[in-house]
Amino acid sequence: MNRTPSITGPHARERGVVLVITLILLLVLTLVGLAATTSTSLEEKMTANQRDTQIAFQAAEAALRNGESVLTQAAAGPFDNTKGMFNATTSSITDFVAYATDSTTVWDNTNSVVYSGDLDPAPDSAPRFFIVQTTMTTQSTGASLAADQPQVSTPIYMVFARGVGLSGKSVVVLETTFTSTN
Repeated sequence: MNRTPSITGPHARERGVVLVITLILLLVLTLVGLAATTSTSLEEKMTANQRDTQIAFQAAEAALRNGESVLTQAAAGPFDNTKGMFNATTSSITDFVAYATDSTTVWDNTNSVVYSGDLDPAPDSAPRFFIVQTTMTTQSTGASLAADQPQVSTPIYMVFARGVGLSGKSVVVLETTFTSTN
């Protein structure tokens, strides 16, 4: 006759408790692992977005400097409101900041100039800029302040540039004011 041994004594009531505790600990460790994986994935997306924005910023900065270099050339212009060369007094645009940040339709071949250099890594689309000749003037550097001397003034220009990141989702628009020494 076969008999199943029975557990008697102080351990008789602990039957299966170790299994339940082990399963609960396994569940807790699984949840901790999933939380860590989710956190790491979110951090990777944030880093990629930040990199994309930095590349867009660098592209816009390069286009901005390219626009400034156009102004230092002997014959910048003509400022006839075409090909990225605007004149603030004759243009139908009254707010160039709103114009620059409004939409992507403004940044085409008729309204802006394509950046002429190379960028590495290359953004989704080439950076562009446009220049506005304002009616404001400034005192020329080194000019005489004597009352009997004519005041020589130079025009102030606004340069707007737009850069796009690698994904095409990050867009940066920069503006600077510039006075040519020519």
